Amino acid sequence: MTTLICAATAVMLAQEVTLQSVLVRASVYVDDFHRQLASIVAEERYIQDAVTPAQKTSKPLVHPVTEHRLLLSDLLLVKPSRDREWLQFRDVFEVDGTPVRDRTERLTRLFLRPSASTSVQIEKILSESARFNVGTIQRNINAPLMPLLFLEADNQWRFKFKRTRARTPAVAPTEGAAGAVFRVSAEVWVIEYEERERPTFIRSTSFRPMPARCKVGAVPITPR
Repeated sequence: MTTLICAATAVMLAQEVTLQSVLVRASVYVDDFHRQLASIVAEERYIQDAVTPAQKTSKPLVHPVTEHRLLLSDLLLVKPSRDREWLQFRDVFEVDGTPVRDRTERLTRLFLRPSASTSVQIEKILSESARFNVGTIQRNINAPLMPLLFLEADNQWRFKFKRTRARTPAVAPTEGAAGAVFRVSAEVWVIEYEERERPTFIRSTSFRPMPARCKVGAVPITPR
């Protein structure tokens, strides 16, 4: 479950704030956020901890395996073509304190000599962004802006949205992590959304659908 705080900045005309109007403002915010973020490169400090449970075999019990990894990366938004969605590219330049040797060659292959096929280039970008993940689960969705994809105007029809009775987003920080606290002066709506269409955005390695279920906190402007 992912929680996102989205602050709307435009003042609406004097009318009732509805779920649809909040979703429209959320999509406008996401579109503008993408345009602004595409002009910068952010440095990301990403800590991964993975625990593989103990397994019972014919041999003595195999103890749990714990993995820890610290990635330093440049994070940027790329758009392979005008008709494709924004992609997040994690350009890892250091792994556990050790510089990545083939960084220059990778960037040259990806962007200076891109594949003639847009879909092939997209797969390469996603694979490169995920190649230093730890754990037994193959994944390329662990990117910080993933929830924004669901709120884009062209994608909202794939989800069922509803407003909950909660006043603030339910944030459950992982053990040992510093939980973020958001305070706003405006009324906060908490909206749940569930993916209904197929194929889903997230799929298993065998292409099994994995519908997304999330909560999003939106700040509607009080009508004037």
